[in-house]
Amino acid sequence: MPKQGSSVGLGIDAFVAENFACTPLSVTCTLSAWIPAVRRHGWWVAVIAGSLQLLVTVLLIVRIVVSAAFLAGTYGAFGKAAASSALIGVALVVEVVALLPVFQVKYLMTRAGRRAYDR
Repeated sequence: MPKQGSSVGLGIDAFVAENFACTPLSVTCTLSAWIPAVRRHGWWVAVIAGSLQLLVTVLLIVRIVVSAAFLAGTYGAFGKAAASSALIGVALVVEVVALLPVFQVKYLMTRAGRRAYDR
């Protein structure tokens, strides 16, 4: 019989696997802008990978905020302390996970980013 927290662990594993898959893919496609044969497809791949990573990051932030609200409402003072720690975790997720794809997608959508990929 699986442990109670196994679905949470599975969700975290899926999130980490997605980040490990999308971050190198979007960085590689951004760096491959100078290869003419890859430019046109690389722009689409980089935009889709960066957008997917942003979507998963937003979902992770929502899950952390919901957990923080549950902790604060259920466990009193201890829950409020745990909720504030969870919100600090949200700030770290934004800084560590979300900033790279935000800047990449922003660049790819500018005129210079499209020009670099012959779009």
